[in-house]
Amino acid sequence: MATAFENINGETVAVMMNENDSIEEVSLSLGGDSMMLVLPERSIATVIIH
Repeated sequence: MATAFENINGETVAVMMNENDSIEEVSLSLGGDSMMLVLPERSIATVIIH
């Protein structure tokens, strides 16, 4: 589960949640750039892109 938005500072913020009992590899893409993240089991991660 994930959501993303632009905050009042113009930064893009993504919040991702892994509800599973195992790690999850996820890809985050924005404007032609991408990054891979590993979310531990049952975790929430926030990524701020300047």
